Amino acid sequence: LSQLAYAGMVELPGISSGDEAFLLDREEHPELDMELSYWFGTQFAGSVGAQTVQASATEAAVMLSQAFASGVQDESWRIGLVRIDERGNMKGGHALLPYALEKEAEEMYRLLVYDSNHPAEERSILINTEADTWEYVASTNPDEEEAVYRGGPDNGNPLYLAPASARLGTLPCRFCAAPDQKADDAGGQTRVIHYYGSLEVSVTDAEGNRLGPSEDGFRSEIPGGAVRPTFGNLYRDDSPIVFEVPGDAEVRVEATGTGDGSGTDEAFSISVFLPGGSFAAA
Repeated sequence: LSQLAYAGMVELPGISSGDEAFLLDREEHPELDMELSYWFGTQFAGSVGAQTVQASATEAAVMLSQAFASGVQDESWRIGLVRIDERGNMKGGHALLPYALEKEAEEMYRLLVYDSNHPAEERSILINTEADTWEYVASTNPDEEEAVYRGGPDNGNPLYLAPASARLGTLPCRFCAAPDQKADDAGGQTRVIHYYGSLEVSVTDAEGNRLGPSEDGFRSEIPGGAVRPTFGNLYRDDSPIVFEVPGDAEVRVEATGTGDGSGTDEAFSISVFLPGGSFAAA
């Protein structure tokens, strides 16, 4: 929302363009909560997912340097990033707004970003273009201990770049069927698997291709499949994750609880949305 307002893509009712967004009192500006909720939800829109680029560190540096050269009014971008744990699971989704790229040394760059958890601080992602790796120190909310977010060829963890313009206008439904389409007529549609909490989820197709955690980090091997992590201030490490696979693909979904049996923070939910219908388990 800060990015869209800064770029002049949206106007916030009752809020002056000269206001410091992070200093606004939400009780004095109840309309701000409604705006935050709406724009947070737009990350799940099909147009955002379709235009999100899963880029390596070097690819992100090249892509964003070109975007910065064209100016913010032409297009602006959101970077989504997650941590990959020792089992290959995604953790702690977070979103950043990039605005400059600085060269630190040969093959080393600092990608300057705005972090809504630290709005008054200059923050940066360290990019090594020789090793094709990136690293950022952050937390899912300002009161939590910070952890290292990193990605590279060893763990298969990209940076998720999405254009701000993809969130504007009328947003299409990714899994809605045509009015006369039956639930089992899935050709050309998308099967959406949404989960969060103390779960480890993987999807495998008939050829053995995998979408989910593995011993070698996170893997996305299913043709036409994609992963859409949730990026935001969710105050939890197990942020919602969305898997997408072709609606007519034969797949197996496996979900395993990861709690320790203590009953503390072990809630979870998984839903499977099919073209023309849905099945949910919680």
